Amino acid sequence: MCELSWSTRETTTPCEGLSLSHRRHAPPILDTSRDMQEDVTQHGSFEYDPKMVDCFKKNLEHFDIFANDCAIKSESELYKSVVSLLESVDTHSTDEHKTGGVFGAEDGHYFLDLDMAVLGGDSEYYATEYATNIQAEYDFLPEPMYKGLRLKVLQSFLQIPNIFATKEFREKYEEQARANIQKEVEKLK
Repeated sequence: MCELSWSTRETTTPCEGLSLSHRRHAPPILDTSRDMQEDVTQHGSFEYDPKMVDCFKKNLEHFDIFANDCAIKSESELYKSVVSLLESVDTHSTDEHKTGGVFGAEDGHYFLDLDMAVLGGDSEYYATEYATNIQAEYDFLPEPMYKGLRLKVLQSFLQIPNIFATKEFREKYEEQARANIQKEVEKLK
């Protein structure tokens, strides 16, 4: 019953599929990464709307209902771990992202790296489909405002020492992610 209630939910937002789509096009890092990406998608993007600033809180509420349906106690390690992962989505940043030469190896680091993996993927997909889909998510903004805000986000990625926290993701995708982001920055200017 609890598995069914989590996986067969109805789509609640029009942009939800974009989040799922960009994760499906993320480059594989581990043998299990596709399964992990699906898990991240289910738990981290249950509810998504670019107009809302508290989607992660809504996702916590949905997980709380799911956990209750499945008799997962809030005192359990499983519950605490999932809540910690979902809370990490709010900032998308850890000390390992901000400190050169330091790697993360905790679940939260992989969780965030999986979410950002699309940045280090195929440059053609990034430039055409991904960037176009992101702009479509924010079509409620006037184009100059979108460009300004998007540039600010992209430039912040280029300013931090590490886009990816884990050694595996950083070694395989950091360079490509920076190249993809730099090209988008140039296109938006």
